[in-house]
Amino acid sequence: MDFERTAIVYFSATDVTRKYVRAMGKAFDKPIDEYDFTLVSNRDPRTAPSFGPDCLVIAGVPIYGGRVPTVCLDYLNRLKGDGT
Repeated sequence: MDFERTAIVYFSATDVTRKYVRAMGKAFDKPIDEYDFTLVSNRDPRTAPSFGPDCLVIAGVPIYGGRVPTVCLDYLNRLKGDGT
């Protein structure tokens, strides 16, 4: 796998998910772009990022009762990758 940067995308109500995805991102020793969509103001699906083939994306969300929280779904579904 050849990539130039890492993107971490996460929802972390208690900061636990944030800590995990940051640790995973740092392990690759590449520049990191961070997208925290925990706050409602950061969760507009129209502003969800797109990623190219030069990027490794690490996405993290908590699981409640075996499911991704519904507040995350619209944003996650709008993420786009082109050879990512």
